[in-house]
Formats: sequence, structure tokens, C-alpha cells
Amino acid sequence: MIRPAGELFFTHSIFVTNFEVVSPQAIVRAYQKRGTMENYIKEAKIGFYFNHMNSHAL
Repeated sequence: MIRPAGELFFTHSIFVTNFEVVSPQAIVRAYQKRGTMENYIKEAKIGFYFNHMNSHAL
């Protein structure tokens, strides 16, 4: 494993999954995309107050 330049330590991640025919690299990419999307949703909820939407009929 090659550590990126300027990095002092390795980054370790653990993924628990039942995928058997998918490569480890594909699993990491899928979870990274999921994490990115969850961050977008969180930012939208906080930044645009989507967590305080009025649901009453006008």
C-alpha cells in the first residue's frame, strides 16, 4: 500500500457487507458516493431549513 505524499498516517476503513461478487474497490466507491450524497442532503436540510418545512394546507 502506498501512502499519499504529505500524509503521516494511513487511512483505514471497515465496510461490513454481504456482497460476494463485487470487488473491494467497487464497494469503497459505492460507499463513498453514498456518504457524499448523505452530506449533500444534510447541508440542504441545514442550509435551506428543509427540516422545518410547513406541511399545513393553505
